[in-house]
Amino acid sequence: MNNYKNREKFNEIIKLINIPEIIVLHGARQVGKTTLMKMTMDYLKEGGIDDIFYFDLEQEEFLNLFNQGLEEVVKYINGRKNKNRQGGRKSKTFVFVDEVQYLDNPTSILKLFYDHYKDDFKLIVSGSSSFAIKSKFSDSLVGRIIDLEIFGLSFYEFLDFKGLRYDLTSDSDLICSELKNIYTEYVLYGSYPQVVLTDNLELKETYLKSIIEKYIYKDIKDLAK
Repeated sequence: MNNYKNREKFNEIIKLINIPEIIVLHGARQVGKTTLMKMTMDYLKEGGIDDIFYFDLEQEEFLNLFNQGLEEVVKYINGRKNKNRQGGRKSKTFVFVDEVQYLDNPTSILKLFYDHYKDDFKLIVSGSSSFAIKSKFSDSLVGRIIDLEIFGLSFYEFLDFKGLRYDLTSDSDLICSELKNIYTEYVLYGSYPQVVLTDNLELKETYLKSIIEKYIYKDIKDLAK
């Protein structure tokens, strides 16, 4: 799948892909939620699924579309569907919605999607602010969503991203010594995938500074109004 690095959560998402409940991915900025969604989209395409839609709600036109209500979203999707399937085969339409916390009322549209279209649409949504999602989601979504929290890379994933192979259960003194040095980088620079994939230390610090500034000037500001 386009040479994506393996993420442990990906297998969990795939196991849930055929159940009717909405999958909600939430977690900090830059931990890989969008990449997990794109990995899932590629997996579906490889499985022969044609009707896959991705909406990034940081794009104003898509945010406005969703805030207009369910029927406008369904109308748009139906107008973009593949009309040339062979043999009249009917399959679910997969709808990926990124940054769902920006919606005026995400609970309402997700509830309506599930209640009226769960046989036709499978939703996978993500949100960068757990606080914002929890404040905007109500108890009416209980039983309609599967909530998956996405964290930064585990140390095992960190090693994989680095292209390193170690048996973490090994009692070799040399392996333990090497792993301590590697773990020092993991602790100092964190587990954000973009930062891990960068070898340049100055660039690592630039990425981390950018993430911190987004938390301070956007997420915390929005949360505190």
